[in-house]
Order: sequence, then C-alpha cells, then structure tokens
Amino acid sequence: MDKPLKPSEHAEKKLIAAIMEKKYKPGDHLPGERELAEQLNITRPTLRETLKHLSAQGWLTIQQGKPTRINDYLKDGGLGLLGAMVRNGKTLSKEMILNLMEIRVVLFPGITEIAVAKAPDELIKKLVKAKDLDNRAKSFADFDWELQLLIVNLTENPVFRMILNDFSPLFETLAYHYFQHEESRKHSSGYYDMLLNSIDKQDNDEMNLNLSESAIIVKEAMKHAMEFWKLNY
Repeated sequence: MDKPLKPSEHAEKKLIAAIMEKKYKPGDHLPGERELAEQLNITRPTLRETLKHLSAQGWLTIQQGKPTRINDYLKDGGLGLLGAMVRNGKTLSKEMILNLMEIRVVLFPGITEIAVAKAPDELIKKLVKAKDLDNRAKSFADFDWELQLLIVNLTENPVFRMILNDFSPLFETLAYHYFQHEESRKHSSGYYDMLLNSIDKQDNDEMNLNLSESAIIVKEAMKHAMEFWKLNY
C-alpha cells in the first residue's frame, strides 16, 4: 500500500503535473503566494517549502520580490527532473514516453556489453530460467525487470543503477501493457533465448564478437518494444 503523501509532496505532485500538462508554460508566472496556497489547499509555509524543492530540481525560478517563473525544463533540466517526470508518469505524453524509451535503446546495449564481459556466467544462470516462465504478463514483467537490474548491477557502475531506478515507475506501467499481449511474450522469449546463446560461447577468441552480438540483440529487442508502443498506444 502506498504511503500517504505529505501536504508538501501532494502540492509538488500537483504543480509538476500542471507544468507537464502545460497549464503553466515556460516563462509563465505562478499566482501569488496567498492565491496559490489556497488553490493547493496548503499553508503558505508549506508552499514555500514546496517551491524551494521544485526550484532546486529546476522546474521553476524563485525571484526575490518578483513572481515565481516556470523554467523550460525540457531544455534546461537534468537527471533530477527526469526522475520526477517518470514518477508523474500519468501525465507523460506519448511523445515523452517514446523519448524516454529511446534513451534505453541507446544506453542499454552498451551496458549489457559491460555486464557480459564482467560476469557472463551470472547472466547465463539467469537467462536459463526464462525457459520455465509461465505464460502470464506478470511473470514476464517481473523476470524482465530482474534481468535489467542484474545487468546494471553486474557492471559495478552505480550510476547505471541510479538511472534505471529513475525508470522503475515508467517500466511498471509499460511492462504491464506490453506483456498483456501474447505476441510480446513470444518475442521476449525469443529475445531471452538469443541473448543466452550469444553469451554462452566457450571460445575466448570470439569474446569481442559475442559482446557486439549481445548488444545488437538487446538493442533490437528494445526497439521492438518501442515500435509496439508507437503502434498500440
């Protein structure tokens, strides 16, 4: 069960949603403190706390003696904003979801190469279990997320894990829809099998070739998921 939000967290979520839904556009000014506090049903001290937090994330700029201004977060925002956007996934546009999925298409094949080079046996041990998955959406979604977590952890690069953590809420939503389809589960079964075969090579002379092959397999699987989302949602 989700933990109830504090008043400041609830207000922050509402303001982020309003910005992402373009109720407040870049360059717009927020209403005055009294009016905005009443709209959000919070006290003025709580509003100040909320605005300071949003300012630190890059959503807006607090100007002494002037109205608070909305920033152009798509141009000037950083990774901190990315996590906040994903946590507010219900307000993400289809275009933004595809942009986020494209990041995965670009980054994850290279991350997989590092994991395969460092710990191929661990990946093989995990991928073998895919053969025993029952044909349910939740089983596939859970396995796929566990596989992604394993891959980033095997790289021993904590930044990769931090990036993946930011994607977690979005993945839960996308995976639920994606794996509801029989075709998607079949495609993923084939992906796990191909990835297993590409890693399970004994000849060390072929290692560099195997790494590239694994990256290509991962990239194609993630492009397939992206194309599926384009066509179905």
